[in-house]
Amino acid sequence: MNGPLIGLSLAAYMALLFVVAWQGDRKASGEGPAQAVTQALSLAVYCTTWTFFGAVGTASLNGWLYLPIYLGPALVYLLGWKLIRRIAEISRGHHLTSIADFLAARFGHNAALGALATGLCLCATLPYIALQLRAVESTFQVLAPTTTAGGLETAFGIAAVMLVFSLMFGARHLSRGEKHPGVVRVIALESVLKLVALVAVAWFALTQVLEGPAGLWEELTDTSRGHALSQLEMGAEFWTFTLLSACAIVLLPRQFHIAMVEHSTERGLRTARWLFPLYLLLLSLAVLPISVAGDNELAANGHDPDRYVLLLPLAAGQDGLALLAYLGGVAAATGMVIVSALAMSIMISNEWVLPWLLRSGQNVRTRRLDALILNIRRSVI
Repeated sequence: MNGPLIGLSLAAYMALLFVVAWQGDRKASGEGPAQAVTQALSLAVYCTTWTFFGAVGTASLNGWLYLPIYLGPALVYLLGWKLIRRIAEISRGHHLTSIADFLAARFGHNAALGALATGLCLCATLPYIALQLRAVESTFQVLAPTTTAGGLETAFGIAAVMLVFSLMFGARHLSRGEKHPGVVRVIALESVLKLVALVAVAWFALTQVLEGPAGLWEELTDTSRGHALSQLEMGAEFWTFTLLSACAIVLLPRQFHIAMVEHSTERGLRTARWLFPLYLLLLSLAVLPISVAGDNELAANGHDPDRYVLLLPLAAGQDGLALLAYLGGVAAATGMVIVSALAMSIMISNEWVLPWLLRSGQNVRTRRLDALILNIRRSVI
């Protein structure tokens, strides 16, 4: 594909994010149905590039082992929604701002525990952010391998834009209760884009490559064809991954920030109880035809299964669909980067910097303290 065209599409997409965030900050909605839907959709910041690209690769190589990444969170919101509601009530009642803050508060306001949790989250988040940018870089190379300005420049450019975006809408000023309605609205929009892009590729694979649902079913049930998905195995590894994913939907810094800090309304929780599992169900179903079609059409040429989402449309000359899939992957990456950077900036300022100021006994005026906190958050981002 044409590299400059991809770059122009990316620029237009990034501009759209800024417009949506700006409008979201200006016209923050209340607790109506639209806000509840936005809350539920923003939870899909959980779905990163691994979920968008990597789940297809896992399905091709390890069969149904891709499913726990969707199954665990869905079960939490379907069956454990009272636990989610209780955590939300505690967070609201004590004005908690992060998972580290929550843990410290539940164990006697233990500042050392909050600081330790922040350090562990930081160590885990940095390589996870790097993974998102790496995915943006490598998938750009799939679309335009001969472009002079390649994936590294694209990843750096997106990182720079995300920096500016996070500073403008996440660390422009201290907000009451750490609410950032513009950021949340952008995450909800990106969740819609991820779903539309993956379902569009899946529909293409189902109708144009596999010749309909009957063809997909035949592939999934015929063990002689050698597809990993034809063998249904749900052993200890499957359920261990499901448990880990169930924990992640509550404990990941970005998930706690979106679910418990940005949103925690009763109406939003009720909507998320069915809408978020439905979202995950649609994503998990979309993986099946892409994986099977990719194995049939591309595996013989030694292509990486993690790239099937892009390679299937490209192999059929569907450049527009491939570009949509790429933008869906970019949405998966940028959503994670934005919210993780925002959540970590809050955690570091609240769990490291403020306790140090209190222990040092420095006399810092309120206005000066606000400026200091903002500068710390901007530096972290």
